[in-house]
Amino acid sequence: MSSLDVLSTLAAISGKKQIKENFTSHKISLLIMINEYCFQIGKRKSEPQKDYDGNAERFPKQQMRNIALNILRFIQGPDIELPELLKILQSNISPKFHETFKERLSEIYNQSLAGFIEYIQSVEILMVEPTPTVPIVHKSSVIGLFLRRMLLAFDKLSFSQVYKLHANFELYYQASLPESDDFHMDFNDTEQLRFESEKSKCRFSRKQAEYFISQQAAMIQSNEKEALPPDHLQDRIREILNYHPDLAEAHFLSYLNNIRVKEYCGAINHLYHCFDRNTLSNQDSKSCADDVGRSFRYAALNLAALHCRFGHKEEALAALREAITLAQETNDNFCLQHALSWLYRLEKDGREELLERSITKTGDLSLSYLTSLGIQSFAQHKAILATQPSEIFEFMMKSDILNCQHSMLELMANSFAQKAALWRTYGKNFMTNLSSQILLHLNTADPMRKGLFHSGEGICLALCNVAVCLIQQGQVKQSREILQHAETRFPSQSQYSHIWIFTQQLIDFDEAIKHGNWHEAEVAVQNMAVVNPTESNLRLAQMYLYRGDFANASKVITKLLDDDSREKETPEFQARTFILQSELHVLSRNYSAALTPLMHGLTICNEYHLDYLTCLFTLHIANVQLLLGISSQALTLLNQVMVSVLTNGSVLDRARANFLYAKCIMAQASKQEKEIRQNAWFAAIGIISNAIDDFNKIEAYDRVRDAMHIQARVYNELGFIAERNKCALNFRQLNEQYESTFQPRTQLL
Repeated sequence: MSSLDVLSTLAAISGKKQIKENFTSHKISLLIMINEYCFQIGKRKSEPQKDYDGNAERFPKQQMRNIALNILRFIQGPDIELPELLKILQSNISPKFHETFKERLSEIYNQSLAGFIEYIQSVEILMVEPTPTVPIVHKSSVIGLFLRRMLLAFDKLSFSQVYKLHANFELYYQASLPESDDFHMDFNDTEQLRFESEKSKCRFSRKQAEYFISQQAAMIQSNEKEALPPDHLQDRIREILNYHPDLAEAHFLSYLNNIRVKEYCGAINHLYHCFDRNTLSNQDSKSCADDVGRSFRYAALNLAALHCRFGHKEEALAALREAITLAQETNDNFCLQHALSWLYRLEKDGREELLERSITKTGDLSLSYLTSLGIQSFAQHKAILATQPSEIFEFMMKSDILNCQHSMLELMANSFAQKAALWRTYGKNFMTNLSSQILLHLNTADPMRKGLFHSGEGICLALCNVAVCLIQQGQVKQSREILQHAETRFPSQSQYSHIWIFTQQLIDFDEAIKHGNWHEAEVAVQNMAVVNPTESNLRLAQMYLYRGDFANASKVITKLLDDDSREKETPEFQARTFILQSELHVLSRNYSAALTPLMHGLTICNEYHLDYLTCLFTLHIANVQLLLGISSQALTLLNQVMVSVLTNGSVLDRARANFLYAKCIMAQASKQEKEIRQNAWFAAIGIISNAIDDFNKIEAYDRVRDAMHIQARVYNELGFIAERNKCALNFRQLNEQYESTFQPRTQLL
């Protein structure tokens, strides 16, 4: 869920009803705390001798700050019981003030009803003007507004309501006393008042509820871990709606909460309730017809966003057309641009024209968020259309400038994540890792939200990129730790948890394939299918192929290469499918047929600037040429791509390239004179040793065995008997230990 959805919906929520304030026991304790706090401030101004703890000042500034922050926290937060309030104060403020506050509570508790009323009414003196000095509490301050609301609410209470309030406060205070203390009320009266207190109790005033909703909505958008868990948050929302059923924002927060856990029925239900209540609120307040129309426009817009989120394209387009029609009737350009930003995501025909129009118009209207978002989408669209990488990164730079100028942290993170994805597509794994690391080291703390760091989709993608880069370099333990950290920051109920779950399954699959654990590989494929069915099918074909089930592998690969399937997939995915098809031909010993899919894939890679995949295809072509006996041409191709593979490749790809290079050298030298042949074989032994070290690093023991077999034969040809026997012994030990997992893949790259 993007911030666009939140902003567009909240913009439509207006025309609130008159706020009714509830006077509760918790707020009485806040009045007592504020009164004591102001009293001590007055003493500090008139008698600045010593503070509670014997320091130079009677009331140090640090203590003033701590108490003021706690008062603000209690005003904005929900009602809590007195023991919890005292516990919070005890850990944050001066022990002496804590004791004084408890004494004041005890005094009010022991007073009669008349004394209770007199004390509350006396709070007004804190804001009275004129006075000999400036009033301690300004009427327009946060505390001043709170006091005025409370006093007005108290003045509206009848005598019987004041009596119940006093009795409820006694119950509220008694909850903080030890159980051995005697109550001055009998059991029946206490239970009756407790029942009435619980029945009429409202932990959230409307102001507190609105603050809680805005706070949780912001956290869901920027740092979901800091928000309440979905089940706890839903309980809070139900509690708020129980006492404020007309609060449209509560339904909107519930809509966001359901989106987090991908609950379609709950999300659409609460979205309807949100705009129904908002429309009724506008009608009750007799607002102009434009406010009601705006509510309908943004309701349709958010309904389109909801359907788009769940993949309902036709329903999303229908809702979007309705929003566009309503916006055109009233000439609402802002709503039209929000709708256009969704339209180019849903429409495939004319998408480039829609993107250009959106970027131009949002720039004219100074909608910086939509402009930057449109530029990023335009860069992504251009990447799919085989545009030069330099042009694409130039577009990304324009988005970065806007993000920095307007401090749009979410889009800043998305920009780095998208650049990392582009670098990976173009085969520059070092730059992918660098972009992800920059994002993770970026200071995204928002001073307006108590220094809360942004932790959204871009951060999760960056963590997964780093984990993949580590696993490619053979650092399995460190990669697992990164994924565990991602799981901590984005728990399973998070809306972005599918990203690290999918990455974890990819890593598990690759590890299972290397070790020949076919059951674990199949489990990983099944888990992948939940998140990405197409990638799951590709991995399923790979598992069948390496397990030796060529019939099933051929069926899956043929299905992936159907015309209908290919149109829906990216060029990179199509190229990887061609690699699997060529490997199927190689394992079937139909070497000449393996060249056709390799040439198709190489054409795609050259067209879409997939540099690293181009190198991999070149390696596969060289391997097929070696199998066909054209070692000289294979060696020529390897010399063209070895530098790029060794620079950007994983440990496995580097080892495979070295091993293939050594085999090509030996095959080419076998036709030469004895001296030249021996020199070439000596060089090949060193290259094979490097390949064996890399294969051991990633625990690819089947490939270690194959390399040792070749190395032993070379030692035998050179007459190095001791080295040959050592290689043969290692080969035998590996063969005995992992015989059940080794598959006949010696012809593969």
